[in-house]
Amino acid sequence: MGKKKDKKKKKQESDDFSFSAENLSARGLTGDYQQEQGVAAKNDFSMMLSEKKNNLCKLFKGEHLETTGETEQDLERYHWEYVIVLKNPDFFVTSNEEVSRRVAEKLFRNAFRKKKFKNPHLENLQYNEELQAFILAFESLSPLLEGKKKLGGGRLIIEQGEVVDTQIPIMDFSSLIRNVILYKLVEHLGLKVKQVLSVSGEHIYLLITADIEDLKLEAERVRFSKQLEISLTDMVSLLPCDKALRPLHLLLSPSPEIDLLYKKIKPFYNKLFENNSDIEKYSFKYEAQGMTIASWKAYEKFLESIKIGIDLIKSTVKSKHNKYFMFKKIIKDSLEKANIGLSGKDKLKTMWERLHIKPCPPYAEYRRGNKEDELSSLWRLHETDETGERSLFKSMDRIRLLSTYLETAFDLNFLELKGYVAGHFPLHSKWQIKGRSVIIPANHELEEVQMKNAIQGLKPIVYETHLLKLWKTSLFFQEIPLSKIRNYFGEKIALYFEFLRLYQVYMLLPGILGLIIFVLQRHYPESSQIVMLMNIVYSIFMAIWSTVFLENWNRREASLAIIWGQTKFEQIEVPRGKFKGEPRRSPVTDQMDEVHFEESKRRRYFMLSIIVTVCIISTVLSIVAGLVLVREHYHNDYATYGTAIVNAFQILIFNVIYTKLAKYLTDLENHKTQVKYENSLIVKTFVFQFVNAFNSLFYIAFFKSSRIGCYALVEEEIVKTSCMNELYIQLLIIFAISYLKNLAEVGVPYIMFHINKSKKNSSSERGRFSESRVDLRSKIYSQFCKDYYLNRDIDCTLDDYLELAIQYGYVSLFAIAFPLSSTLAFIGLWLEMLTDKTKIIKLVRRPIPFGAKNIGTWKSIFSGISVIAIFTNTALFCFTAGTFTAQESMRNKDVVVFGCVVVLLLMFRGQIQLWIPDVPENYETVQARHEYVVSRVLRGKENQNIGEEVEKFDSRIYFTKFKGN
Repeated sequence: MGKKKDKKKKKQESDDFSFSAENLSARGLTGDYQQEQGVAAKNDFSMMLSEKKNNLCKLFKGEHLETTGETEQDLERYHWEYVIVLKNPDFFVTSNEEVSRRVAEKLFRNAFRKKKFKNPHLENLQYNEELQAFILAFESLSPLLEGKKKLGGGRLIIEQGEVVDTQIPIMDFSSLIRNVILYKLVEHLGLKVKQVLSVSGEHIYLLITADIEDLKLEAERVRFSKQLEISLTDMVSLLPCDKALRPLHLLLSPSPEIDLLYKKIKPFYNKLFENNSDIEKYSFKYEAQGMTIASWKAYEKFLESIKIGIDLIKSTVKSKHNKYFMFKKIIKDSLEKANIGLSGKDKLKTMWERLHIKPCPPYAEYRRGNKEDELSSLWRLHETDETGERSLFKSMDRIRLLSTYLETAFDLNFLELKGYVAGHFPLHSKWQIKGRSVIIPANHELEEVQMKNAIQGLKPIVYETHLLKLWKTSLFFQEIPLSKIRNYFGEKIALYFEFLRLYQVYMLLPGILGLIIFVLQRHYPESSQIVMLMNIVYSIFMAIWSTVFLENWNRREASLAIIWGQTKFEQIEVPRGKFKGEPRRSPVTDQMDEVHFEESKRRRYFMLSIIVTVCIISTVLSIVAGLVLVREHYHNDYATYGTAIVNAFQILIFNVIYTKLAKYLTDLENHKTQVKYENSLIVKTFVFQFVNAFNSLFYIAFFKSSRIGCYALVEEEIVKTSCMNELYIQLLIIFAISYLKNLAEVGVPYIMFHINKSKKNSSSERGRFSESRVDLRSKIYSQFCKDYYLNRDIDCTLDDYLELAIQYGYVSLFAIAFPLSSTLAFIGLWLEMLTDKTKIIKLVRRPIPFGAKNIGTWKSIFSGISVIAIFTNTALFCFTAGTFTAQESMRNKDVVVFGCVVVLLLMFRGQIQLWIPDVPENYETVQARHEYVVSRVLRGKENQNIGEEVEKFDSRIYFTKFKGN
């Protein structure tokens, strides 16, 4: 019994290792060396590093780890944001590998980065000491042949189904890498880290969260775009104003009661707006514009409510930031109360409502300030968990900053590629996805609690506004909780879903018109006047529609960039994890170990990519040519439908093959940044898939129709016809199979999740998961069994955009051949929204929330397809459909008509682009106001004490004498 208790105690201790900055500091393993100056200080520092090398060696060997004995339930108290998953090197070791010293040293140099100091010499000294300590620890590992063994150090062993910590120094290379990662997380980055075992002991989870000071440093380093508190920087925009946008308290009022009420609250107003807006310096009263008697009565109610609110503020809060925050809530509540029962023209409106947009706080490049500095209180605070506690950065921002912060210490993607890291990803927030399970009282200061109670007394807080509840897709006019998606998944993914939504909304009208024209085409012969007329109408309509859709998307993404503070977005050009090269001195920053890859080598791989792509495309064209020969040999419906089905499946199969091949070829090109990598991958993938998807359609539409012609069985005779019907059959089958692909998009990840889970599960793991209580470990494991969707090396939005681009090509390039494609695309886009929503929430790991200004290269691709569609649809009408063959006078003028129509449509398209501005006028005003507010608040206001006559004219003339001749 005693042995079992000891074993159980050891098991509990092994589940949770404490690895904190305090433990390191107590052993002389931490320290800020930036204040060391002079030669003597450097010598002392060298001695300190020499001593530290020995301490680091012991740490890397695991001699300094201490257990805390915290239980599994204790893990739920922390709000962990990121997890690194490592394999337990002592779990079922069936085979082993040796690691040489050269490989170990190279791995350290490639995976782990220097800690930044102001003095580069000290930076290099510390890094070299870390490397030497790593090599010392490596030499003490258990040997295997001529190197050291990679697994099976014997620290965490399995005895009778239980994981036992033997407390011995680590003896395998994988555990050494784990300890170095822990050291970098704690000493290098200063993060909070908790090391815990999985339920079965097969994996080790490093749970990570960051202090606010660490995030502030990182935000300043990456020039993070942070939202300002509108109540502190632009409160006057929230006040009711007249039609001329002038605040009502600056207007001549028709009632002495209003003047009396304003006189009572004016001292508070003046103090509140002291540094908020220059508009308050005006004492002149303006004439009101657009104000009715009912509006002034509502304004009187508004002031009465404001007066009550001011008394509440004075009795509740003292800090300046909380006063502004609470006053903003009171203004909103007072406006709603004053407008009850009023018509639209009588309602009080703010400047934002007059501009027909929601209040839009400005963004600025984040800068830290002292606690006493006013700058530190200007930034907006956000709720980060279900307790309602407010923090400087919202949950998405914290994860985004944490991911870039981790990149400064080591390359997790490289370590995952080498097999030392099993995975790393942000943890899902149950509060944001599913809402609050219970309203947990926050451990706030008394003033915060009083303020929250006061605000809740004004208007009850609605807690059930989580993502799953608000994200309800509908077939017609669907709306998505875009701000919620953005605040959880980041701007890049939010832009994709907004583009998908807008695309589906704009597809409604073509879907209705296409259905009508399709019915007419099936009911009347091709040569009938009504069919030809509707073909002309539909061709022109689709050319105009595509231009209007893309121009309106330009306006939408420009508006979102302003609202989200992404107008000056610049991606941090950090090297990709898989970027390889030779170290050299940077010609820009003088960094001595910059990784460089010769451009001449990259050009070789470019040529290889071109050759391979041409070969694959040739293979595809050969298969299509074979299908054409089969179809021409058998002039019947079976051949037509059969070859169309084979062609559709060939498209899907080669898309899968080339997608993997294109990624491999792009990896060989070894691009340094993610932007260059994505651009190269997009170009390769789209060029191939465009050829693969449309080669047979172009052949049928333009080559076969002009050279060979198509045939149909009419009254048991094979008759030569136009190829429009064959083109229609091909497109119909492609769309039918695309629906199956949408179902597979959800089904495959779901199946793969269970396959991965069954592979990674041992018998003991499955037994432990059968318990009724599920803690944080099982949630991590469940997410670990899923695939990545978006991180610094993987971007599945490329596949999603590519799917939309190909579908857009089917709809627009051959519009009059198959008008029903618009209707099917409308339904398909709704299904796409459903499947992508399910996939990103339930079937993949939580993506890293990257920022984005627009959809980038894809916008140019969609625009290019729209231009090509003008040529293809005009050619279909003039040549393929045989429009002019029945008219003797027009028989030889089809080329002239084609040229004239194309030129006119291109000119009209260009004119539409000029008519529709890229940025809506009201958002241009908002952007200009944001720049003004940021300039005034962060860069200082104009000096108002300068008199009108600053410089007086000086009529004196000055002379000077030259020495010498």
